[in-house]
Amino acid sequence: MYLFVHCRKVAAAVLYVMNVVVFNTFVEPKWLFAVPLYHFLSNTVKPFTRPSEHGSTAHQKHDWWGIADLHRLVSAFKYKQRTNM
Repeated sequence: MYLFVHCRKVAAAVLYVMNVVVFNTFVEPKWLFAVPLYHFLSNTVKPFTRPSEHGSTAHQKHDWWGIADLHRLVSAFKYKQRTNM
């Protein structure tokens, strides 16, 4: 139980750092290296499991990519990339 709570706190800290990097810096894609760590700590995605396919357009949904809870962050990053080109 304690380990689960501790992992949630670390996941929240990783998410905070990713938000700070995306919203307060120039276009720097290094924050993407923290996404697998966030997925593992927040128990969003389990390792070695196949993604479920719900039709031919499943890859267009945020759940399939594992960014449903990171959608705002990804959208801001995409916007910053477009404006800095």
